[in-house]
Amino acid sequence: MFWRVETTVPYLFGGDQGPVPIPSGGDVKKVSFAHPDQHTSLTDNQFTFPGGVAVGCDGAVYVVNGSTFVPVGGGAVVRLTNR
Repeated sequence: MFWRVETTVPYLFGGDQGPVPIPSGGDVKKVSFAHPDQHTSLTDNQFTFPGGVAVGCDGAVYVVNGSTFVPVGGGAVVRLTNR
């Protein structure tokens, strides 16, 4: 099994500041090696700038939510229960 992080980031082009990212959703998807064309959403696009994914020795899946463009202390490591 393979897990991947997906982020959707539209940009607002704001004058002299250049492109400004607008958080609009992110997802963690499960991909089977037997069927790599089938992706199963684990978070229904409810995350904001998700980061890396880790799998514990007990099979628990962890992901960083708010990995960038969030206030200091705004990110979190989340344990997914629907794996």
